[in-house]
Amino acid sequence: MKAAEILSNPNWIPISLTSQKTVLFQEFQPGGITNSVFLDNRARGKTDATARLKINDIVSYARMQKETSVLRQLFHISHVGSTLIANVLQSVPESIVYREPTIFRALAQTIDAIRSNSSEYQAKEYPTLYSSILKLFCRGSEKFKAIKQTSGNLILPPESQIDSVLSHDAYLYTNAKDFLSHAINSQGLLSDAVSSGPVRMTYYNRLCSANQLSFATLKPLEKVALVWMTEMQKILARTSTNFHNKAINFDEEIRNGGIGNITSKLVNIFGISEFEKELLESKSWCENSKSKEAFSLEERIKTIDKNYLSNKIEIQKAIEFIRTQSSENINFYPLQQFLGDNA
Repeated sequence: MKAAEILSNPNWIPISLTSQKTVLFQEFQPGGITNSVFLDNRARGKTDATARLKINDIVSYARMQKETSVLRQLFHISHVGSTLIANVLQSVPESIVYREPTIFRALAQTIDAIRSNSSEYQAKEYPTLYSSILKLFCRGSEKFKAIKQTSGNLILPPESQIDSVLSHDAYLYTNAKDFLSHAINSQGLLSDAVSSGPVRMTYYNRLCSANQLSFATLKPLEKVALVWMTEMQKILARTSTNFHNKAINFDEEIRNGGIGNITSKLVNIFGISEFEKELLESKSWCENSKSKEAFSLEERIKTIDKNYLSNKIEIQKAIEFIRTQSSENINFYPLQQFLGDNA
């Protein structure tokens, strides 16, 4: 197939940056993208067809798309219900939700590579590279298009308008107390805190104004706290003074008003009041976001609260660890208002 045919076909999506300034594309069968919980090696509906296209061809295609497209993006910290929310958003009629496309992880990694002079791209080329890739996710006839980003992509550029793409971004988070309480019996979060710990530690120490940390000396819940600290810092940096208009405290909203509160915030942030009914009535609220088995958000909250009461001393020590570190390092100082330990 010619480059123009691939670029104009929304069933072909970019999946990785490859050498010599090319991008690897993967073809999906119709419906494969919307039926994939994640668009990585677990994606469904992939065909055997792939193609490598030159960045120059992609940039040229993006520049020809003059009409402004609206793209919603969901950013989030780890293990906070983001996949569930992505599934709920898929309930919007004539919609497509891209769940963690791997190309954006490659773009996030390129930022670090450029900083360390190990990338074939230069810093001045990055805005065009990023905006051109973003434009590819505006193809297709769907009226509602959204991307669920992985938590590691919080370092992507935060521009609200990139070329002819208008991006409405929502941010999903939870306070430190609930995050730590959830971790008590979450093997996924505990494992993530260990496996990704060294990378997060490098990022954390880079921003420290005092008292850098050693990952090897951290206690298990302090390693979990490191996940929360680094990801919340990125959210606050991205949202700046607009945090309260764009951010959703997942667990607190479930406690105070259930799915109605979260739906209302999604509608306001994304500007989709016409779809409020579909969001409220989505069956995804009652399904495990990955297995599709029966699921209760109320049970999530009960488990978090039970875990806190059963492990109160350990969790409070981890919260105090966050308080101490954030009070001594100016780049993390704003985190203190989100500890959630005033109850």
